[in-house]
Amino acid sequence: LTLILSLHGPPAGRAAAHYAVRDRSGPLEWSACENHKLTRIASDRTVIVSQASEAFSREFLEADPLIWGAALADLTVRTWNLNPADIIERFTHRWRYARIASPATLPPLPPGTFFAGDATSASRVESAWLSGRETAARVAASLTKAPAADPAPAIP
Repeated sequence: LTLILSLHGPPAGRAAAHYAVRDRSGPLEWSACENHKLTRIASDRTVIVSQASEAFSREFLEADPLIWGAALADLTVRTWNLNPADIIERFTHRWRYARIASPATLPPLPPGTFFAGDATSASRVESAWLSGRETAARVAASLTKAPAADPAPAIP
């Protein structure tokens, strides 16, 4: 489950100095201040994206977003030391199929064919990025190999 908070003013509290907070032991697993991505957020606003832990998400997946959104908003405000009165808007989203149950096993691919993605790993954005880098290295390596020479035609 994901929450996006839009708040009045520039980043305050922990958001002024930190891009992200990660806590794999609690209900708020990951949260980031989007203002640290230059030119993405207007200077008079703060935007925080928060993602709930898998346990919290499973517990509240079918619940009304007003309920779990309020809980995540409270956790986000406390985690970042923000003023709840500064909240302008709150958006919620269910990423129902965001994670795979188990990694996929790829079939053998034809020579010169490559696969990149998070389906074979932890199904996280970092996994997709790492897979892309690894695949790009394999593609580059395949391009530097000299192609097999065609046999010279026989001269009659």
